[in-house]
This record gives sequence, structure tokens and C-alpha cells, in this order.
Amino acid sequence: MIDVLRVVGAPLLAAIVGGLVVHIAARRRDVENERRRQRVDYLVGAYRTLARAANRTLSGERAETFEDALSDVILLGNDEQIRLARETINVLADRREAPMDADFRIR
Repeated sequence: MIDVLRVVGAPLLAAIVGGLVVHIAARRRDVENERRRQRVDYLVGAYRTLARAANRTLSGERAETFEDALSDVILLGNDEQIRLARETINVLADRREAPMDADFRIR
């Protein structure tokens, strides 16, 4: 009986533990991929909003949408994108216009 447990039990236990480890790793990978996809979706939406606002008068709802897009970049962007968004906000506050030559590309 002990020989049967040793012959069948050890490989079975190894298979169960191995399957569990693979499942946990795959789940973590899937969660990370979903986070990355959502981040890219938000940044693409922000970029489109910024592009639509380029060379147009920012008033009312358009200004609010523009500010929301910059907030999304600050929240989800990389260090360079955050720096550019903050510079754009500062220039907008000082001059009431914003330069649209900043490179907010997703990297």
C-alpha cells in the first residue's frame, strides 16, 4: 500500500502543486495585461482629446474636457508624459493658451 502511495501519490501531488503554480502565474499575468490595456485605452482617449483641442479656442465644456485629458495623462502617463502635462497646465494657467507641440506618445 505504501509503495502505491509513493508511486502514485508523489507524482499526483507534484502535478497538483505544479498546476496551481502555473494557474497563479497565469492569473497574475492576465491581471497585469488587463491593467496595461486599460492604461493604454485611457491614454489613447486623452491623446485624442488633446489632439481635438489643438488650435481651437478652449471654452466651456471643451476646456473641461481638455483638463480631464491632462489629468488622465498625469494619473496614468510615464514620467516624461507627466512632466509635459504639468508644463502644459502651467502655460495654460499663465497665458490662457496651451502649446500643443508636446509629445505625449505612449511608450
